[in-house]
Amino acid sequence: MQITFELSHMNNHVRTTHSQTTRPVRLKETVTLNIREVTAADAPLAVIWQDDEREFHTRWHEDRHYRKVEAPGYASNAVELLDTLAGEGRRVIEGFTFGFLDVPDRQTYDIGHRLLVDYDGDARAKARDDAEEWASRCLSIDGEMYMACAEPRFVLKPWSVAVCTNFMESSSMGTHWRRPNEEEYNPWFETERYPLSCGETALDKLEEWYHADRTRIALPDVSVVISESLGRDDPRKRLLEAADCVIRRLDGVRGFSSTPPEVLKAVIPLSEMLWKRDRESIDPDALVEVIDLLISNIQRFDMANLEFKSSDLSRMREAVRRFLDSEITVLPHQHPVKRP
Repeated sequence: MQITFELSHMNNHVRTTHSQTTRPVRLKETVTLNIREVTAADAPLAVIWQDDEREFHTRWHEDRHYRKVEAPGYASNAVELLDTLAGEGRRVIEGFTFGFLDVPDRQTYDIGHRLLVDYDGDARAKARDDAEEWASRCLSIDGEMYMACAEPRFVLKPWSVAVCTNFMESSSMGTHWRRPNEEEYNPWFETERYPLSCGETALDKLEEWYHADRTRIALPDVSVVISESLGRDDPRKRLLEAADCVIRRLDGVRGFSSTPPEVLKAVIPLSEMLWKRDRESIDPDALVEVIDLLISNIQRFDMANLEFKSSDLSRMREAVRRFLDSEITVLPHQHPVKRP
């Protein structure tokens, strides 16, 4: 289906015929986006779980998990939700359009207004790109609106283990503009998430890291319908979290002056690997070796200085262990092989 509505954005560099300087002005333009429509047969149930006596699920379509939109005060009917953008009472809805789209108010100028002389084209392009990304995440399944979400995994909470389908926030506009199926930044976001097949390990780590009594904690009741929809997370992300932990610590209050030379020597290969590099191009096998050496040197030479917290070191070790224990596939259709 198609939806046509007025897309708004704040443009900080607008010049009008009445001024030689620029100022921030809210601009709008009409856009048309395509929202995909499929049947339940095309997007079958993938994972079902219970949480707080409610049942949740994801559906699987084109190698992606989707979760039903839960917008406070609204049903999940696709037509009704989309009407909130194009109708007279247009508004941005938390859990659906919030963080992606903005709608105009009475102080918004049309992008083609006769008084406009110039504006920031990059800001306009960013608003359009966000709108396209929002549309690409939407999926109408038998008339109900779903949005793309992360692979369901167990996530550690201070006193429990829950099923989570959130991505880490991608918007640079702060928590006020957090997008659907996203949550706030956590330096150990990936490391504290475990595959649904590793519930016991998640409980072990909950006890170790959060000092919870695992005997009093029950794992959520989970039913996996499409097993091949799981296990697709990138293990490199956990290694990069460990690498970022090292950089944060060495960039802290005491910095390099209080860091043992043996640790600094081990940091140099990590710095060379990360410096001005696309992180997706980093060789994970080389990265894990560098981090493993760093952990060894920190344990040997730096524990007295407490430059690195034991809780961080434990998570770094866990990131390395999970990578070395993971099954890897060189080609998409090869059988996975165990790391030596």
